[in-house]
Amino acid sequence: MIRILIADDKSVNRRMLRNMIEEMDMRSIEAHDGEEAWEILQRDDAPQIVLLDWVMPKLSGLEVCRRIALERLQSAKYSYVILITSKDKDEEITEGFLAGADDYITRPFNGNELRMRLRVGIRIVQMQRDLLKLLHWDPLTNALNRRAVLERLDEEIKRSTRSKSPLSIAMLDIDHFKEINDTHGHLVGDIVLTEAVARILNSLRSYDLVGRYGGDEFLLIFPDTTAADANTMCNRIRNSFLQDPIMSGDLTLFLTVSVGVTSLNGSTSLADTLIHHADDALYTAKRHGRNQVFLADLQVQV
Repeated sequence: MIRILIADDKSVNRRMLRNMIEEMDMRSIEAHDGEEAWEILQRDDAPQIVLLDWVMPKLSGLEVCRRIALERLQSAKYSYVILITSKDKDEEITEGFLAGADDYITRPFNGNELRMRLRVGIRIVQMQRDLLKLLHWDPLTNALNRRAVLERLDEEIKRSTRSKSPLSIAMLDIDHFKEINDTHGHLVGDIVLTEAVARILNSLRSYDLVGRYGGDEFLLIFPDTTAADANTMCNRIRNSFLQDPIMSGDLTLFLTVSVGVTSLNGSTSLADTLIHHADDALYTAKRHGRNQVFLADLQVQV
């Protein structure tokens, strides 16, 4: 559900906007000044639409707009901003748009006009979500695509380095996947890939990540996780393939996976170094008969 931030230092204005939003069957969160509004927008679950009063203590609505605009250039986060103010001169309206506002409405305003502007904002936010999904998600499996998962790995390496916390990754490969495609066709292969990701996701925690690295190979990222714990989780994933076959029409497929695990432990490293060690561990698992998890001997420190 779309969430809307109401940022206004006057309680009467917040109450009026809150009632209007509730009538539209949407949820709102409120900030009493610009500083509180900015703090809310830094959260992982930040509202997607912002109703922002121009004149507020601590940080003006205009300054919050500028910060939102700068953040858009540096990350994938997106919030649709509607400035609300009594300023109505052309140069003031221009200043609001130049600061990064998406829309602008002057007081006193008609309730229906604001509702229409909110509906436009909702459509744009939904379009932005669809665009980000195309840019970041593999359309077949619903895993992150290669580019996106590598970007997230870089972010997790930086975070782990700053906080001196463990980070583990794994490379997972479906055993004999080429034979499935050759024997049963690519449509069955697609079903196998989709079901494989579903089983992987079902075994992961909410903050773990899985991306399709290429073909039937997947990169798994385990933040705040030691190599030993990642090894345990990957064996859980491996067992999920052993417990039940994958069904496709009258076809029953018994699949296994091989996994290579390595870990970074609060040291500076590069993503390709970690991936190289996980890949080596994966191919060691395959050389030893497949259907196993192999843990790299060393934690990567470069």
